[in-house]
Amino acid sequence: MSRFILSFCLVALSNITFSQSTKTLSDVLNASSITWTGIDFTDVALIETIERDGFNNPEKIRDYYFEEWNDMIFKEPDKYSLNNFFGKDQVDVEFEETIKANKEIKIQSAIHIGRKDKPSPLRTQDELQAIIDKYNYEGLTGIGATFIITEMNKEKSETIGYIVFIDFDTKKIIYSHKLVGGARGFGFRNYWLRSFYEMWDSINIYKWHKKQTTAKIGQYFILSSEEEHKVLTHKITLSKKDYL
Repeated sequence: MSRFILSFCLVALSNITFSQSTKTLSDVLNASSITWTGIDFTDVALIETIERDGFNNPEKIRDYYFEEWNDMIFKEPDKYSLNNFFGKDQVDVEFEETIKANKEIKIQSAIHIGRKDKPSPLRTQDELQAIIDKYNYEGLTGIGATFIITEMNKEKSETIGYIVFIDFDTKKIIYSHKLVGGARGFGFRNYWLRSFYEMWDSINIYKWHKKQTTAKIGQYFILSSEEEHKVLTHKITLSKKDYL
């Protein structure tokens, strides 16, 4: 059975087309530079407490704080060092489009009181891609990265979102990973800023790549025959070198 599974997988892999324009997490790991496109709040849900003491000035959040949180990489570059977070010598910043999109949010619709009408903070790859599709990355090349924030929860004092790596050549998502950051600190700005810092600080491309590669190699060569088709159509795409 094991020999049959191995043969089946190798035949299936020979029918996969590997395009040079299709980047993988390996490309993100090995890239010498990356472009940060900012923190996207266009799909965020602001989960308010019953006492409504968390987001009592939503227009200011949209018009001031969304941009202020994005600007912290310039205002405190040593603490919010994108080079350290991504492990790259060069990180360019191009987030004007993100800042503009954030200011167009219908902010009142983003507020939810307690758990009664709380939407899920989880997003599928297709849902994340739909957000990326709204942006114009004309003139940008290589690999981009952005935060897509899906929930800021005052009840739980936490922010949930995704780090998303983008192939600018195809405008497609290379890889996404859910992150959670704890909110705390003095003042509204710093309280939520701490959660974004924790999300940045938890980025570990090497760890994710190692886990992804190990998991996929294991899945391709030890799963039962009934699971083979499911494995071969998994969302995560490996490059040829992952099999060599």
